[in-house]
Amino acid sequence: VKLGILAYEQHNIAQIEPYWIKILGFTKDQLNKTHIIKGRGISSKLPYGIGNVSISNRLAKVRLMEFVRLGIKVLGK
Repeated sequence: VKLGILAYEQHNIAQIEPYWIKILGFTKDQLNKTHIIKGRGISSKLPYGIGNVSISNRLAKVRLMEFVRLGIKVLGK
């Protein structure tokens, strides 16, 4: 399982990376290179950028997707 972060130029990468690592319970070893993009405006509506989790283990991915499907079914959404 790896974490990729998409951030804007105005973001403070030193704050964003630890935020995502902590909130997801990942380690620094699971962090891919953070990609920085130019935004259209000065302010961003996404204060911590975008976190993208990728799962390379097929069995783990299938189990997680089934868990999400069942959760949606139970919640009735």
